[in-house]
Amino acid sequence: MVAPRLERLGPSLLHVRRAGPTTAIGLVLRTGAEVDPPLASFTLELLARGRDRAVEDALGEYGGAIEVVWLADGALLQVEVEASAWREALGLLTAAVRSAALTGEDVEALRRERLAALQRRDGDPAARGLHLLQRRLAPSLDPLGEARRAASWSIEHVRKAQEQWLRAARPALVVVGEAPRAELARAAASALGEWPGPAAARTLAPESDAQEGRLVLPVPRREVLVVPRPGLAQTAILVGRTIPGDADALALELASAVVGSALREVLRRDRGDTYSVAVSHAPARRGGLLAIETQVEAAATGASLRAMFSQLKSAQGRFLTGDLLRLLGRAFQVERMLGQQRLSAVVEGVARLHVAGRPDDALAAELRRLGGVRDDDVESALSKWFAPEAMQVVLVGDPGTIRAQVEPLGLGPLQVIDDAR
Repeated sequence: MVAPRLERLGPSLLHVRRAGPTTAIGLVLRTGAEVDPPLASFTLELLARGRDRAVEDALGEYGGAIEVVWLADGALLQVEVEASAWREALGLLTAAVRSAALTGEDVEALRRERLAALQRRDGDPAARGLHLLQRRLAPSLDPLGEARRAASWSIEHVRKAQEQWLRAARPALVVVGEAPRAELARAAASALGEWPGPAAARTLAPESDAQEGRLVLPVPRREVLVVPRPGLAQTAILVGRTIPGDADALALELASAVVGSALREVLRRDRGDTYSVAVSHAPARRGGLLAIETQVEAAATGASLRAMFSQLKSAQGRFLTGDLLRLLGRAFQVERMLGQQRLSAVVEGVARLHVAGRPDDALAAELRRLGGVRDDDVESALSKWFAPEAMQVVLVGDPGTIRAQVEPLGLGPLQVIDDAR
C-alpha cells in the first residue's frame, strides 16, 4: 500500500513529490461562516477565467485547463500543466485571485452559463431534490444556489466577494510533481508573500461548536418536502440528515456502503422498483450531509419509502463480521489508491484535509485504517447516523400520487415547495 507522501515546505506550501510529464498545482482558500457559497463560487470561476478569459488562455499555452472545486469549508483552484511550466502556472494561478480586472461583460457571460446550469439541475428531479436537501440541511455544500439570486448579481457583487476572499487567511499552495524543493519554496514565497490577508496558521483555530457542527444532534423529522412535478412517471426520493464535522468519516463511509447494498437488494432485486440507490456523505466542518437517493415508479412511491425506512431501522446495531469488514475496507483501499494515481485527485485530497485542519499524514493514515476499521465503529455509525426518525425526506414527482401514497405512512405533514415563487 503506497499513499501520497506529503511534505510541508513552509506554512503555506504542501508538496507531494511525483515523477511524470506534468505537474498539478492547487491554490486552496478557506471560507468562513460569512461567505455566501453561490456568490463566492461564481466569483472564483470568474477570477479563474480572467478578463476576456485571459487566464484560461495563458494556462492553455502550457497544456493546462483551470478548474474550480468547491470544498464547503473552502475552495480550490487547480491546474495541471507540462512539468517544465510549473513556475509560470503557479504565478498565473495566484495572480488570478488577487489582480483580476473583471468587467460587466465577463459577469454577464458567466451568468448565462450559470443560469443554464441551474436550469439543467432543476429539470432533473433527483438533482432538484438533492439541492433542496442541501439548502435545508447543509447550505455550505451548495455552490450553485438559485436562479433568482444569480440573475441579480452585478460586477459590484463580484468585487465585494473578491475582497472577501482577499481578506481571508492567506491561501495554501499544493504542488504535486517533480519541481525542485528549494525553487518551489522560493516561488511560493514570492507568490504569496504580499497576499493582503493574514498568514494562515498551520492548524485551524477552533470555531464555536455551532459553527463546526459538533453539537449537531438528531432532529426529529417535522415534515415531508414535496417538489411538484405533475404527471411525472417516476418519483425521486431523497432521504438525508446533517452530519457533524467531527464524525468518524471512514466508519460512516463503510456504513454507507452497507446501507446502500441493503437498499439495493430490497428495492431493486426483491421489489424491482428502481435501477439504483446511491448513499453518499459530503463532509464539512460546519455540518456535512448524508444523503440517500433513488428514483422509483410513481405507483411504487409509498411502498418504496416504507421499505427504505424499514431497512434503515433494521440496520440499527446490525452485526458485521470482521471478515466482511476487512473485504470492504480492502476494496475501499484499492479504490482510493487507484484514484490517487491522478495528480488532480491528490491535489484535491490534500486541499480537503488542509481546509478541515487535519494532520499532514491524514491521507496515509486513512488508507492504513481502511484495512482495520473495527466492527463496533461501523455498527456505531449505523445506529448513530441512520436513525429513520432523524431523516429529512424530499420527494419530487406527481403531487397527487405522492399525497395519496405517503400521507398514510405517518412520516409527517407534506409541505409543497413552489418552484415558481
